[in-house]
Amino acid sequence: MKLKILFLIVLVFSANIYAQQEQKITVEISLKETTLRKLAKNIPVKVKITNMSDQIFNTADIGGIEFYFSKCPQTKKCKRLDDLYSASDAIKNKRLKKYQSLETEINLADLYWTDPILSVFDTSFPKNIYMVPNVNKYFFADVKIPKGTAKIDDISGEILLNKSFESNEIEVSLLF
Repeated sequence: MKLKILFLIVLVFSANIYAQQEQKITVEISLKETTLRKLAKNIPVKVKITNMSDQIFNTADIGGIEFYFSKCPQTKKCKRLDDLYSASDAIKNKRLKKYQSLETEINLADLYWTDPILSVFDTSFPKNIYMVPNVNKYFFADVKIPKGTAKIDDISGEILLNKSFESNEIEVSLLF
């Protein structure tokens, strides 16, 4: 009898962990114009995040959204300096039931853009979308959800593992 109860507890606990790992969202971005003036004060992008899983999804779990202007299409990862610029912004906290969405608008001109290879930016400088090369014509975003940690070794500790949900891709023209 005790063995059956223990088995049932393990089964329920395992199902709960599996359900938490099956979190799925969609990320959609849209621009009013695909020709973007880099010196404009306002470059709005609409973001829509939709919960596609059966569980409630709390947007506080993602922390934010990362935007990219890339020289390469989203399916081909760029690896050279100046081929990819990224910036991130926070997403307001909201609990989403299945098929519920959070829609927000973010000003791309109000973000700090950097090449991830350099991974250094100074927030004391003005916002800098003007630094994104004009050839970086593929615009997309992604949202990362924590899915646990992995042990590196006894000295380094653990690293956070994320599951990434990428948005649609929009081809843009960047102009001064």
